[in-house]
Amino acid sequence: MSEAPGKLYNRGMADWNRKPSAEVAAPDVRSSGGRGNVNQRARGPRRFNISAVSLAVLWFLAGSGEAAERCGALNSLCAVTLSSQPAFEANSIREPTVEPRDDHVGSRRVPTKVPLTIAVLPFKNSSGRVASEHLGGTIARALENGLLRVEGYRLVERARLKEVLDEMDLKSVGIVAGRVSELTEANRLVVGEYDDQSGIVDVSARILMPSSDVIRAAHWRGHVSAVHDAMAAQLAAELTGQAPPARGLSKQQEDLYREACGLYERGEWTRACEACTQILEQHPADVDVLILRGNAELERRGRTRLARRDFEKVLKSDRGHLAARVGIARVLLTGDKGAAAKAVGWLEEVLEQEPGHLQALALAAVAHLRIGKEATAESLARRAVEFCPEYGEAWQILAHLYSAQERNAEALTAAQSTARLLPDCADSWMILGDAQRRQGLADAAARSYRRGLTCRPSPDLEELLEARLRQFDGP
Repeated sequence: MSEAPGKLYNRGMADWNRKPSAEVAAPDVRSSGGRGNVNQRARGPRRFNISAVSLAVLWFLAGSGEAAERCGALNSLCAVTLSSQPAFEANSIREPTVEPRDDHVGSRRVPTKVPLTIAVLPFKNSSGRVASEHLGGTIARALENGLLRVEGYRLVERARLKEVLDEMDLKSVGIVAGRVSELTEANRLVVGEYDDQSGIVDVSARILMPSSDVIRAAHWRGHVSAVHDAMAAQLAAELTGQAPPARGLSKQQEDLYREACGLYERGEWTRACEACTQILEQHPADVDVLILRGNAELERRGRTRLARRDFEKVLKSDRGHLAARVGIARVLLTGDKGAAAKAVGWLEEVLEQEPGHLQALALAAVAHLRIGKEATAESLARRAVEFCPEYGEAWQILAHLYSAQERNAEALTAAQSTARLLPDCADSWMILGDAQRRQGLADAAARSYRRGLTCRPSPDLEELLEARLRQFDGP
């Protein structure tokens, strides 16, 4: 005759108390569609209410010997049906802390770990500036590279993600998140927006679950030249719960850095250099400030040696720094044909790390034009346009190239795209005016030249625009 359930329960609890307690970890149902992930176990506040059937299974798997003795309590408890509460409780949505399961292979313990799969969606342009539209894809690609350096994460291939996004309506983030997760098997998504005002980029990013619940948010603000390096490192760290790289600038110095960025974008390069030098007196190794000063020195005539010094100082501490490598290439492009050939080498190294680096593609196209490889230059500029149709600098290169080859219809199309995407650039309107004039559109050409004169051109460019206007009487 069997014992009463109450006696079985009491005897079971006594057996349980005599033996070391066993910890049963909750499966990570959030990352495995509710079924639990057999390769990982989550640490944190989880409470199980195990039914009698579950305990019977544990007893069967325990076998005999010491393990069976420790499960004596479970055998007794199988006669009692416990509460049917939810499998676990979570105080809030959080990224799970995962541990690898140890699989036994012979006498070795082989750790296995299943990484989280992330899809990084193009960032939304909240600035309203057409000339900044290309930054959405640039920021996403830079952040992907930053996430690749974080252990435990893998990325959805860009080609697959683009294929999925091309078929979708991006108006609803909730719908997009669920659909992208379903079609790409991503269990985390990164979305965000950016505001670009005079070269200062303000980026906000969020990492989501497929349900669109936000796990973490991150923010970065800095100069556009630091997107591929400083931004990628900081946002990747913050979104994955790691400590971001420390910079060490005081609030006053941060404000001075932003002021220097604004001076640079307004063409006040001497004042930008002075502001950067003031910061570097106390923080001589600050990478972002060195890059900004190097670029500002490069814009000042006859300062290429000083610019190269700053870029090389950055490369001493970080050999793979993309902005510094691009800066060296820009310095070389101010030299002769031999220097342009060396610039190609620097830019090829950048493109090996980041094939979609738009500035490197555009500069590589210019470098190949300098050494007489027009077909390669056109191919590189077209690659940039394929990566980002809103990248005005690539259209500008194509317009110059087509004009030199007297491909007038193609030159006009490229020049129209250039003027649309870079409306504040005087050179864009001169290129468009020249293309229109070659097509017999004299009135339109005159209007383009006049528009260029309103864009604060350099003294040399202003003289060229006025000379073109004098060639005919426009309206």
